[in-house]
Amino acid sequence: MSRRLTGWILAGVLLTVAGAWAVQRYSASVLLRTQRDGLSHEAALLSRWVGSLGAAIDPQTFAEAAGQALLARVTLIDETGVVLGDSSLTAEGVARLDNHAGRPEVVLARSAGAGTSVRRSDTTNVTYLYSARLVERDGPVRYVRIAVGVPDRIRMYRPAFPLVLVGVGTFSLVLLGFGYLRHRRVVVAVDRLASRVENGNSLDAPVMPELERLSAAVRREIDTRSSRLRDIESASDVLANAIDGMQEGLLLIDPQGRIRLVNRTARVFLAIDFDPLGLPLSQVVRHPTLLTAVEEADAETVEGEPGPSTVEAQDRVLEFRTTTMRDAGVLVLLIDVTELHVLQRVRREFISNVSHELRTPLTAIKAAVETLLDEDRDSPFAAMIQRNAEAMEDLLEDLTDLSLIETQAVPLEIAPLDLVRLVEECIEQVRPIAGAIRLSSRLSGPLSIRADKRRLRQILVNLLDNAIKFNRPDGRVDVEAETANGWVVLRVRDSGIGIPAAQLDQVFHRFYQVAPERSRERPGSGLGLAIVKHLARLHGGNVEAESEVGVGSTFTLRLPLDTSDD
Repeated sequence: MSRRLTGWILAGVLLTVAGAWAVQRYSASVLLRTQRDGLSHEAALLSRWVGSLGAAIDPQTFAEAAGQALLARVTLIDETGVVLGDSSLTAEGVARLDNHAGRPEVVLARSAGAGTSVRRSDTTNVTYLYSARLVERDGPVRYVRIAVGVPDRIRMYRPAFPLVLVGVGTFSLVLLGFGYLRHRRVVVAVDRLASRVENGNSLDAPVMPELERLSAAVRREIDTRSSRLRDIESASDVLANAIDGMQEGLLLIDPQGRIRLVNRTARVFLAIDFDPLGLPLSQVVRHPTLLTAVEEADAETVEGEPGPSTVEAQDRVLEFRTTTMRDAGVLVLLIDVTELHVLQRVRREFISNVSHELRTPLTAIKAAVETLLDEDRDSPFAAMIQRNAEAMEDLLEDLTDLSLIETQAVPLEIAPLDLVRLVEECIEQVRPIAGAIRLSSRLSGPLSIRADKRRLRQILVNLLDNAIKFNRPDGRVDVEAETANGWVVLRVRDSGIGIPAAQLDQVFHRFYQVAPERSRERPGSGLGLAIVKHLARLHGGNVEAESEVGVGSTFTLRLPLDTSDD
C-alpha cells in the first residue's frame, strides 16, 4: 500500500471520528439548551403557584408533591437563603442543608428574577441543571428552584451515536473515494505534462481541462525563457569577441586561484601557448610580482585602491592593475607600456645630460656675476642675473635629484625615527616663509617609522611649502597622523584656493602649476610634488591629493609602520 493511499485512509478515519464526535456534541448542546428553556418555563409556573398559596404553604410537603409531579428535584428557599423544603430530602435532611444564598442560580434570580447553572450538587453528588425563580408575592418562600440530572437526560441520545458514526463514515468514505479518483487523474495528467517538458515535446497536445491554464502558462514561460536564453547567448558572444579583441590583456582569477578567463592579448603578453582555463595561476604565470599582487587583492590586504605595478615579460614591460570582484575573484588588466618606459628612460637621460652640461656654463655665469657685484654692488642688472642664475641652479638641482630618484639611483639610509619630532622640525623650518598663515601639528606621542630622515624631511618640507604657497594670506595648515593596518597615514591639510577635480591627477607631474599667478609671486621649480611622489614610492608608500575649490586641499602620505619591536 502506497504512502499516499495510507494517508487518504487515515484522513478518512479521522474525518469520520471527528464528524461523529461533532454531531454528538452538537446534539448534546441542542438537548441542553432545550432542557434549559423547558426547565425555566416550569420554574416560572412553579413560582406563580407558590406565590398564589402565600403564607398557607407547607414548604416540605409542597416540594415533595411538586417534585413527583415534575419528575425533578424541587427546592424552596427563603429570603436569607435558608432551604425550607427539598423534594429529594426529608425534613431532618432539609434542616441540615447549608445556606443557599450563594448558589449561582439563586444569585442570578435575586438580581435578574431568574437564573440557571450546571454544576455538581454538594448534597447528592450529582450534576444538575438548575433553574431558580424569584417569587413575586409575599410569603415564607422567596425562591423556587428546579433541578434535573444532566447525565440522565443526555444518555438517552447515546444509542444514536453508532448510527451517526456509520452515517458520517459512509459519507466520508464516498467523499474520500471521489477525491482520490480526482487526485489520481490530476497526478497522471501532471506527470504526462512534466514528461513532455522534460523530453522537449510539444505542449499543444490536449490535456484535461483543469490543467489547460497550467499548460498554457508553462508554454509561455518556456517560450520566454528560450527567448531570454538566445539573447544571453548573443550578448555573451558579443562580450567574448570584445574581450578577445582588446589590445589590453585581461585575466579573471577565481577565489580558489584558478584562471577563469583569459583573452588573446594576455596570452601573447605572458607567452601562454596552451589553454590555461581551470589551471592555477601559479602554474601558468612565473612572475612573482604579479602573483603577489593577485594574492593580496584576493585577501583584501591592500590599503585603499591598489595602484598600477609593472612586470617585465620577455622583451615587454607590462603595467597591471588588480581589481577585487566580490564573490568572483580578482580581475587583472595588463597594459603594454614598453614604449612609454623607453621614452621615459630617454627623457631621464636627456634631463640628466642637459643638467650636467648646463652646470659648467652656469657656474661660469655665477662666478662672473659675483665678480661684477664685487665691483658694483648697486648694479641692478648684475643682481637680476644672480637671482636668475640661482633659480636656474635650484631647478637643475631638482631635475638632477628627480632623475636620480626616478631611476632609483638614490641610496636610502633607512633607520628608525620619530615622525612627530621630524614634523615639528619641518614646521619650524618653513615658519619664516609662512607669514600670517597659522601652522599647527595635531600629532601626539612618539610615532616610530623606518625611513631615510633626509629624504622624508624633503617630502614634508615640499608638502608644507606647497600648502603655504597656495593658501590664503590668513589661512592655516594642519598636520595630523594616524596608524591603520600597518600604515602611518599623515595628512597635510590647508585652507587655500583648492584644486579643480579635473587637475588632481596632474599635480604630481613635472612643472605642472595649478595657479600660475601664485607661482609668479613665489617662484619654484614645479618639481616638488613630483619628487614627493617618487620618494614616497621609494619608501614603499604613496601620496594622494583631495581638494575642494575655495575650501582647501589635503595631501595624504602613507608610509609603512615600524614593526621591528613587535
